[in-house]
Amino acid sequence: MDKQIFPKYTSQGLKPYIVMISDKFGNPPNTTACKAFQAQNSIGATVLYDATGATAIYGSKETNLVVNENGVITAKIQGAEAAKIDSAIAAEIAQ
Repeated sequence: MDKQIFPKYTSQGLKPYIVMISDKFGNPPNTTACKAFQAQNSIGATVLYDATGATAIYGSKETNLVVNENGVITAKIQGAEAAKIDSAIAAEIAQ
């Protein structure tokens, strides 16, 4: 999905991140899992990991957050909803 949406907004300040809360086996992720995920999926975003699961409070797998420069979550989209994610990013950048 990042290849569909992120490139058109990076010149406007978008910094995409993916936070893994589990590896492909459901275990706490680590650096190796992040690098493998990034390589296997051709991810252009920075891939981080949350070994403690603290970020899971924002949602389960496939939770997309749009966060502004002040750290405020301005949109939360469940699932790989490209059109909704695109719309939320566009709305935030237009602010």
